[in-house]
Amino acid sequence: MRERRTQGRLMEQTMILSNVIGAAIASWKRWQSYVETVRQLEALDDRELDDLGISRCEIESVARSAAAH
Repeated sequence: MRERRTQGRLMEQTMILSNVIGAAIASWKRWQSYVETVRQLEALDDRELDDLGISRCEIESVARSAAAH
């Protein structure tokens, strides 16, 4: 009986750790997406940004929104 309880706790802790690691990986991927989007948009000139309907001061906001989806 005691062994089953220990195994149950171990399984629960393993699942929690797995969820934490999964969330950390997802967060890292969103951050990388944000950084790459900012880098690409900042490489455009003002005319190209205007063609996209984005002003230079909106780059970070646009990148945050893109990374969230």
